[in-house]
Amino acid sequence: MILTSGLLLSNARAAFEALVGRPSEFVRTPKTNESARPIGRDQAVYGLPELAVGVGLLGFGLAEEPATVPFLALVIGGLVGFGVLQILDGRRMERARMGPPG
Repeated sequence: MILTSGLLLSNARAAFEALVGRPSEFVRTPKTNESARPIGRDQAVYGLPELAVGVGLLGFGLAEEPATVPFLALVIGGLVGFGVLQILDGRRMERARMGPPG
């Protein structure tokens, strides 16, 4: 349940783009560690919205009604975890694209 709640914003973003007719390419998950194309600006900051919403939801829950935080823990954990993992993955891909130092 934590993993699927982390996909909340990504799926909502994709559905909204489809509803408004915004064309976007289908990008498959790479089968190796190599990236076929350079990382763009959109991919470099991917994960920040999920992280921000998760932290914001935690702050709002603690400030307004602390008793709700245990019930929201799955959603908060999923959003924060998904955001952090995407940010780390983007950094790893950027380092791989730049090559070894030296």
